[in-house]
Amino acid sequence: MTGSALGQWLRHYPGHVLAGAVLVRAAVGGQGDLAIARAAHDHFDTGQCGVTDGAGSSARVGVRHGHRVVIVCGHRQLEPGKHEEAATRARAVQEGLPAGDPLTMKLKVYLADCDVLARKYDSVEKDLKVVLDSNADNDVKALARNTLGDYFRARGEGDKAFWEYIWVDVHYNQDREELSKALYYLAKLFADVRKDPLRAKECLERLCDEKQFGGLEYHKKALAEKTSAAGS
Repeated sequence: MTGSALGQWLRHYPGHVLAGAVLVRAAVGGQGDLAIARAAHDHFDTGQCGVTDGAGSSARVGVRHGHRVVIVCGHRQLEPGKHEEAATRARAVQEGLPAGDPLTMKLKVYLADCDVLARKYDSVEKDLKVVLDSNADNDVKALARNTLGDYFRARGEGDKAFWEYIWVDVHYNQDREELSKALYYLAKLFADVRKDPLRAKECLERLCDEKQFGGLEYHKKALAEKTSAAGS
């Protein structure tokens, strides 16, 4: 279901419990649709939606949950020029989180990513190291390593960035989306920084695997680059 179709459906059935379930599944299930994330945000902002858990019980949700669902979609959904708005939204969620909430560390990564996009580098490395030293799960640590890689690339420190993406490939490779991003930039860095075209090609070939990465953003980029290289 597209974001626009989902939005229309929600306007017809604003209080439907299934709406909450669909939105949450769309947000956290890795569909990567920004329009769905926005529909989720707008719908939950009304405070009129019910969500159901696996046991079938339901609860009412309000404005903070709307922001929360959008945040949980992941920092990949940041639009160019929208990082300040995204950071404000993330901080609003952060203020309402109870102590020990597992979303805390993910939000810290999200905010660090906003800082990288805004070229506010002062605390990025320190904040991400806090996440990496925490007991956050491996998917969040993969997110942190990739964001640290982005930070070093933005600062022109390709060799440091290389090792962050290697961490994701070797240690934190459970999340296929984060792994696909790491492989994409490893291909670039093997070619441009390490001067190892063979390993660069190997990373790109792995990323072109339809079974493991089909449909993901960096899989599509890899296929396009492979096609372009073959035609040149």
